Amino acid sequence: GIGGALVIGGQVYRGSRGSAGEIGHMTMDEQGPLCACGNRGCLEAVASADAIVADALAGSASPSAPAPLDIAEVVRAAQRGDPASQAALERAGKHVGVALAGLVNLTNPSLILVDGGVARAGDRLLDPIRRAVAARSLAVASQHVRIVVGELRENAIAFGGVAMVTDAAFEVSGALSTRQTALRRGTPADVPRPENGASPGSAPGPRAARAARDPPSASRIERPP
Repeated sequence: GIGGALVIGGQVYRGSRGSAGEIGHMTMDEQGPLCACGNRGCLEAVASADAIVADALAGSASPSAPAPLDIAEVVRAAQRGDPASQAALERAGKHVGVALAGLVNLTNPSLILVDGGVARAGDRLLDPIRRAVAARSLAVASQHVRIVVGELRENAIAFGGVAMVTDAAFEVSGALSTRQTALRRGTPADVPRPENGASPGSAPGPRAARAARDPPSASRIERPP
């Protein structure tokens, strides 16, 4: 399938019920192929790994040629110059780019990472994605966005699952986001807070205000013997 995630301010945006980022079920063609979700023409139905394999098989000019069994074989065939595999990746990239163009207009991201098994196709997939994004989104929104392959590749799903568990159990991403935001603002996140728990730079609380009005005198300072 095709999934997605929106990272805003260093944190994953989950939406009101946790389903944000389901780019795979954006409608690309109202009369398109049936998707597993029950709708027709979802991005997942026309550009997922299974859809790319089926497209490459349908476009093969040589019925006697070995049929690709998975996306890895389609990518290898495309790298060897197989026209059907290259065309299947091109069409899938265009579909993904059209979907991303809408998100670029809506969210104006600085970076889009493409990860997972299909990403091993590299620029054969990324180039049509980039062309579609540039053609179908506003220039002010797309001219500075970078679209690159993520570093996790096939491990992306596993690492994502681990991150969700640790985030839910320990609020790790929230803590990291707080520190990153503080560092961007020039205020270390681990700076000791005032006694009343107020943020640095905020108005002093009652205890701090009393201390300011009534500083300790020399007679009240305990000196070592």
